[in-house]
Amino acid sequence: MLKIYLLGSFQLIRDETPIPESAWHTKQARQLLKILLTQRGKIVSRDYLIDALWPEADPGKAATTLRTAVNALRNTLEPDRPPYTPSSFIVAHAPGYKFQLTNQVWVNVIEFETLLDKADDVGNADMRRDLLTQAISLYQDDYLPNDLYADWSFFERERLRERYLNALSDLARCQANRGEYDRAIASLRRILARDPGREPVYRGLMRYHLQLGNTVAALKTFEQLRTYLATELGADPSPQSQALHQAILSGQPLWEPAPAISVSPGRQSPLEAVFIGRAKEIDALTGLLTEAQKGRGSIAALSGESGVGKSRLAAVLLDKAVNRQTLVLSARCQVMGKSLPFAPIIEALESYLLRQPNNFLAQLPEADKIQLAQLLPSLAWQVDISLGAAG
Repeated sequence: MLKIYLLGSFQLIRDETPIPESAWHTKQARQLLKILLTQRGKIVSRDYLIDALWPEADPGKAATTLRTAVNALRNTLEPDRPPYTPSSFIVAHAPGYKFQLTNQVWVNVIEFETLLDKADDVGNADMRRDLLTQAISLYQDDYLPNDLYADWSFFERERLRERYLNALSDLARCQANRGEYDRAIASLRRILARDPGREPVYRGLMRYHLQLGNTVAALKTFEQLRTYLATELGADPSPQSQALHQAILSGQPLWEPAPAISVSPGRQSPLEAVFIGRAKEIDALTGLLTEAQKGRGSIAALSGESGVGKSRLAAVLLDKAVNRQTLVLSARCQVMGKSLPFAPIIEALESYLLRQPNNFLAQLPEADKIQLAQLLPSLAWQVDISLGAAG
C-alpha cells in the first residue's frame, strides 16, 4: 500500500512506513515519480522525461540513464518484488512509461479533487460544506513547492491552486448562509493570504463584517484593497467596490450577487426569495432561459443607471439557471480591461476549465483542444501531452 503526498512537501509512505531520503537510489528516480504522478496515469513519452530530467545530456546516454532511473524507482516502490516480474506501479507502455493508479495507491491530491467533485454534485448544503472542509484540509501547501521552477509542475500547481481558492470561496458562502460570518471571514482571509489581488474577496469580507455589525472592519478592508491596487497595479478599486464603500459610509450597504446555491426543485432560491419587484423583468428573463434550454438562444441586455439593481436581477436569472442544472459561465468587464475586448470571454472559459477534473480536457476532440489552447495558453501543455501520448 502506497500513500503519496504531493500537496506540500513530497512524501512517500509504503505500508505505513515513510520512505527516508536514504532509500532513494538517485534523485532522478524520485523526480521521475513526481512527473509520472503529475500526469495522473497518462503515458509520458521517453523524450519528454529525458528533456525534463536531463535536458543537456546526450540523447543516447540519457536513454540509458532513464532506464536506470526507472529500475531504481521500481525497486524503491517494491523492494520485495521478485526479479524479472512486472512492476505493479511503473508500467512501460509505448512510447514511454506511466504510473499505474490502483486501489493500492492513495494520493492526497487525487483525494482532494475527488472531494471537490463530490461537493460540486451534492445538493445538500451541509454535506457540501463538509466535503469542502475535508478537501481544504488536505491542501497543506501548493503542489510540490520544492519543484517551484520545474516546467512540468507549473501548470498543475496553478490549476490546483485555483481549485483550492475557489473551494475556500465556496466554503465561505456555505458558512455565511448558515450565519457563521466569523468563519466565512476566516475562509476569505485564507484566500487573500495566497492571492491578495482578488477584489471580489475584499467585497465579501466587507459584507460579512457588516453582518457582524463591524462597520470599522468593513471600511478597513476597503482601504486594504485600495492600498494593494494602488501599490501593485497603479489602479483604483472597481466601480462595484467603490459603490459598496460609499453605501457603507451612507449606512445603506448595497447587495451584490454571489454564485447561486442549489435548492430543492419547486422551491424559491435564497436570492429570489429576498428579491422584491421587477416581476415583469424576471418573467421575461425566465422565458428566455426556458427557450435557451430548448435550443433557441438569445441575447438579453439589462440597461439602467447605476444602483437600480441590474446586477441583482442578473444574479436571480443565473440562480434560476443553476437550479435548472444549466451550465453557467460568467465574467465581469472592468474599466482597466477595456482595451481587451475578449478578456471576459477568456476569463469565463479559463475559470470554468480550471475547475474541471483532470480528465475533462482529455475527453474533448483533439481539434477542440487545440483551439482552446490557442485561446487559453495556460491549457496548451495539456494538449501537447495528449498529442504526444497519441503519437
